[in-house]
Amino acid sequence: MVSKVLLGILEKQESAAILVDAETVEELIYKSGASEFTIKEQGYIVKKGNESLKNILNDFIDEVNKIIVVNGTTINVGAVTAIKQRLNTVLTA
Repeated sequence: MVSKVLLGILEKQESAAILVDAETVEELIYKSGASEFTIKEQGYIVKKGNESLKNILNDFIDEVNKIIVVNGTTINVGAVTAIKQRLNTVLTA
C-alpha cells in the first residue's frame, strides 16, 4: 500500500519533523507529560502514567457487578470511590 505523506521540519531540526498531511494513518499517538492518547483501527487508548482508562472502567464495572440489593445492602462505597479517584487522575473536565 502506498500513501502520500507531507512532513514538516521545525527550525532545521530533522529530529523535530512533524506530520502535516497524510492520505491514511495506521496509528496516531499524542503525548503530553505522563498522559498519552492513541488512536488505532482497533480502538482508542487513554493513559496517564501506568493507569489506562480501559482498566479503570473495567475495575469499576467489576465492582458494580458485585452489587447485591438484599435488605438494604449496597455497593462497596470505598472501592467505588477509589476507582473514581483513579479515573479523575486520567480524565480532566
